[in-house]
Amino acid sequence: MRARRSTIALTAFLLFSCSIPTLAGEHTAKQMIKNLGDDPGTEKTAAVAMIEATAKIDGIEKATALVERLKDRFPQEELLEKLVASCADLGDFDCAYYQATRIEPFNWRMRAMSQIASAFAEDGEISKSRAAFAYILQAIARDAPANYRDQLTIGILNSVAEFTFLDIGLNAARLVADPRKRAEGLFGLALSAGRAKQVDEAAAIYQEAKQSLASVELTEKDSWLATRAIAAAVAAGRNEDAELYETVAGASKEWAYGQITAMLYYIGHASEADTWAARIQTPARRTWLQSLLAETHIKSGNCGDALAKWKEIKSQSWSAATLLHLTEENNRRMCADTAIFADAAAASWQAFNSETPGALAIGFQIATAMAAAEPRPNSLWTGRTRWQCTADPIIYPGWWDQALNDLPTPAGLDSADGRRATAPTVVKLGKGSTSRYYLYYMGESIAWRTRILRVEISSSDLKKPRPGNVALEFFGPLEPNNRTYSREYLRAGPYYGSVVEDLDVTGEPAKKADGSFKPWFMYIATAGNNPGVAVSTDGGLTFALPTDLGVNPIFPFEVFPDPSADGKWRRQPLEAKNKMYDQSGAGSADAIRGEDGKLRMFYTARMWNYLTLDDLGAKRGEIFHGDGNIPDHGIGYAESSDGLHWNRRTSTSLGVTSSSALGTGRIIDPRFRRGAPGELEYTLTRPMVFKDGVDAVSGAARYRMLVSSHSSTYRVRSLHSTDLINWFWDLSPKGGLFGLGDKGRFDDQSTAYGDCLRETTQTGDRYVCWYTGNRFGHYSAGKTGIGVCTMAIKE
Repeated sequence: MRARRSTIALTAFLLFSCSIPTLAGEHTAKQMIKNLGDDPGTEKTAAVAMIEATAKIDGIEKATALVERLKDRFPQEELLEKLVASCADLGDFDCAYYQATRIEPFNWRMRAMSQIASAFAEDGEISKSRAAFAYILQAIARDAPANYRDQLTIGILNSVAEFTFLDIGLNAARLVADPRKRAEGLFGLALSAGRAKQVDEAAAIYQEAKQSLASVELTEKDSWLATRAIAAAVAAGRNEDAELYETVAGASKEWAYGQITAMLYYIGHASEADTWAARIQTPARRTWLQSLLAETHIKSGNCGDALAKWKEIKSQSWSAATLLHLTEENNRRMCADTAIFADAAAASWQAFNSETPGALAIGFQIATAMAAAEPRPNSLWTGRTRWQCTADPIIYPGWWDQALNDLPTPAGLDSADGRRATAPTVVKLGKGSTSRYYLYYMGESIAWRTRILRVEISSSDLKKPRPGNVALEFFGPLEPNNRTYSREYLRAGPYYGSVVEDLDVTGEPAKKADGSFKPWFMYIATAGNNPGVAVSTDGGLTFALPTDLGVNPIFPFEVFPDPSADGKWRRQPLEAKNKMYDQSGAGSADAIRGEDGKLRMFYTARMWNYLTLDDLGAKRGEIFHGDGNIPDHGIGYAESSDGLHWNRRTSTSLGVTSSSALGTGRIIDPRFRRGAPGELEYTLTRPMVFKDGVDAVSGAARYRMLVSSHSSTYRVRSLHSTDLINWFWDLSPKGGLFGLGDKGRFDDQSTAYGDCLRETTQTGDRYVCWYTGNRFGHYSAGKTGIGVCTMAIKE
């Protein structure tokens, strides 16, 4: 048997390290199943795993054909269940549903349907997931055989608990006849609520579970139930109750301690988590805890911590099993360091050669997961462990005057950037040894006076910016054409600049035939939430507002009395009063020149209405803004032939077909859901676009957009496009594109207002990105400002 495992191990190793498609999929399935030996359980597990491999590598059609050939050798319901899961993982829900309807008996069909519902949730389709789970519950209540009903319902309850669908979980629990099983499910649901920081809900669910046990006398046979009760009690804030169940739980109580530890780590209470972890003394449980914490870290987007915790696991079988889960989670979140896959190849080799029961199947599944471990086409790798980021800001409040005057400490609030240093935009000039960056950022002084400051950075040392000059400064009034603007607009200083440069073939500022510089454009936001444009005629050193009437603001608006409220005023666009998506303002903007030479603008489009917690189905603490004051910001689009005069276009007129547009007229809308990022997204701001090589599928030019995505705080996220019209979200973990810094760093709470470029160096292509840390670079956050991250590009 060892010889067989060695042969299969070599195949698995090659499958990952060489990435040869012909070694994978259906061909590999046949070879591996042929060599599995006579162990029916291992043989079946491996066959099921290879259906997944075939689907991911060769496609659903070949996986379906493989199932047809294997159905006489293995239970068809198990093969079809894996095929359903594979269809759903690949986003082919029509395929998943069709295959699920083929499954008999009823209980297996419901299990498959549950996988579809879970896949919807993992893909961010929360409303579809909830509807699917509700349908399954109805089917179970109506059609399930009595001997399966409780078991199936508890399975659904456990699934919805994973996604914190508390209302559906409660409905499921109330269908369970057995009071012990009902209480067990409710205890699990309470733990899920605690993990989501919904302590009040956890307490209510925990109390309902206790009521289910009111007439039940717990005995030693109920140790598992008591263990669940301990974890639920702590999640509900009833630590004193936990002690009541410990006697019944017996040795199993260490499982509860582990779940409590993981929950506390997940919600950021590390010191309290360590206290509970210390209660676990059994060596086997300590190993299990390391595995559990590794999975908890990767689900939180802390991939470096997950990898470190995995490396602490000494048990070979536990290491392999944990690695399987980490690899699958990484495929879903695209956040782990590549080192995990190098280690995965070695671990799968060890697992295949191990005499540990089940190791062959585990190694088999690891190889399958690794085969699908590369990023989806065009998606970025994300997470702090993947990027090389500065631990401290390179520019911070008070930096400008400190650097200009060689002061030992940051200057005071009256410095050009004493109040805030934020919103970088970057241009790379020159090539080779002459290459350098102009970084422009918004500095704000104590008197709320804003400027756009220009900084020079050598490409050889990104951490050492040098002050250049004030690139743009003005301070209202600004009222072209005698339009009526809001009073706020009259104190318009420049906010959140972005620069469209014009460079020659050497990478230096381009010049006209007469020797003068070709114009550069800077697009700014103003205090009145409207884009404006400034022009440079000296190669990007300084910018000035054009004197032409009708240029600024780019999208004029008027103010009129609000008929629904005395003493309040509304604003609306002048040239198109029916455009609802930016009635409340059009904020920060960026532009890029398309392949046709036309300039395309992307800007923050602010809806007039404000949302409530009920509108979003949200709880206090899940989002940053207060109830009734929740903004609805997305990304609008406009076109220009001269960089000065712009025409707004709606998603309808553009024929946008991507799912990033939700029908408001904007080309990108917030997703308003708890999707892959794990948070409720309700606002997108400060779009910044750059050219990023070629599309992995079509070979067309590819563009990347960074946005600041708001939930409980800001995170930088990204999308990609080949036509600058249809945009597709890149996967990103809870921490966003760059992840978050370690505790106490300038970016440990949020990242926002990023700008990236792609460049070619002597060692290959890389991304270089600048972004703002905590509280938008405001001095009140303490350590904050602008940081820089780099990442090598491997395509």
